[in-house]
Amino acid sequence: MSATSLSSIAGRGTRRASNDGFPELDDFYRNGRRTPFSLFIRYLRYGMEKKEICERIQRERPDVVGISSSFAAYSRQAAEAAAVAKEVDRFIVTVMDGTHPTLFPRCVLEDGDVDYVVRGEGETPLRELVHGLSSGTGPRSKISGLSFRRNVVHHVGGINTEDDIDTIPA
Repeated sequence: MSATSLSSIAGRGTRRASNDGFPELDDFYRNGRRTPFSLFIRYLRYGMEKKEICERIQRERPDVVGISSSFAAYSRQAAEAAAVAKEVDRFIVTVMDGTHPTLFPRCVLEDGDVDYVVRGEGETPLRELVHGLSSGTGPRSKISGLSFRRNVVHHVGGINTEDDIDTIPA
């Protein structure tokens, strides 16, 4: 089973965006205006554009695509990455982790393009999920910190915390 992490393929460069990530906030982006939304006045998109992500997934042909979504403000971009993966191949398994899906797993899973959410620290749950998918055993119901949707949203255990810090890569 091959896996691709969009955080690793998204690239390291930045690109200036003209509020394309938050068009509903255009009125708040006016020069000289100070609001809580001012943080987004210099919005930068990190990494690849949708077309590049699509091409990379087509080239790599992964079975699983992992997407990190650390900030709710950028959750739409993470959801778009999952949608791109599903456009390339509806059978690609998409897994999202990070702060946003940990706090809002139901919301993330309801759009239909994310198959699994890892809540909390993801090293062990993701490894167990990929192992279960590749072996055909699919031990979803035994992986603490995993959420998935099968007609309704299921949550296994609480938010995962790693007991052994050595399991987390440096």
